[in-house]
Amino acid sequence: MGRGTTDSGSEQAKLGNKASFYDLAIKTAAWDEDNKILAGRCEVNGGTWCGVSKNGRVAFLVDTALVMNDIKIRGGASELIPIRFLKSTMTPKDYAKEVKNAEKECHNESRAYNLIVADVTSKEMYFIKKPLADKTRVDISKVDFGVHTLSLAGLDGGEDSRLKGLFKEMIDAHKNKQLPPLKELAQRLMYDPEPSFYFETTDIPPNHGNEQRKRYGTTSTTALVVKPTKEVIFYEKHFERPGVWTHHDFTFNITA
Repeated sequence: MGRGTTDSGSEQAKLGNKASFYDLAIKTAAWDEDNKILAGRCEVNGGTWCGVSKNGRVAFLVDTALVMNDIKIRGGASELIPIRFLKSTMTPKDYAKEVKNAEKECHNESRAYNLIVADVTSKEMYFIKKPLADKTRVDISKVDFGVHTLSLAGLDGGEDSRLKGLFKEMIDAHKNKQLPPLKELAQRLMYDPEPSFYFETTDIPPNHGNEQRKRYGTTSTTALVVKPTKEVIFYEKHFERPGVWTHHDFTFNITA
């Protein structure tokens, strides 16, 4: 899964792909019951890997749960960390510190993750990294707005250099201009042309003769633009079943 984020001086744009097992129940992007947080929620625990709030808070998460298909109902679920940030009133810096301290007290043994938390209004953004699943170590650092990528390789990982380069080229080409429609933006940069692949699982004994095969690949693409007027435009392409994708568009204003 790769994500990019930028502040082009006039507009802020964020793009992302989420890859997971196709049988993992993750809802399409929607507003929460209070109509304050827009996110695609995991049906198991209500967590998210990408979300934005009406007061201008944004969170992006990549973790090993999607690769390992290891979703927990409650404690130890890293996908709950973005939701807590979106609901809170803490600054990105203070929230990052809280996550780091909480990890020491309630060790998340099964997850390594990389997380960006940001406040669009204050233009403050922090990177939270838990590099090893079996250690309590959490690193936090401030991130300057600019062109970045986020993946399991971390922030601006070497393997994401091509995506970062393409994103920067697009931003430079539209400097002082309005960015293209989000669907077009996502089409250019984030749609994965490679077919999904299968993982062999051990749900059925190997000698059974009919081993279960689970399909893994891109299950959603999201794009987010925040205009200088604080208008937010959000687009999602969501996998429903093989060959069927749905498209969702949202527009709202930051009220903070």
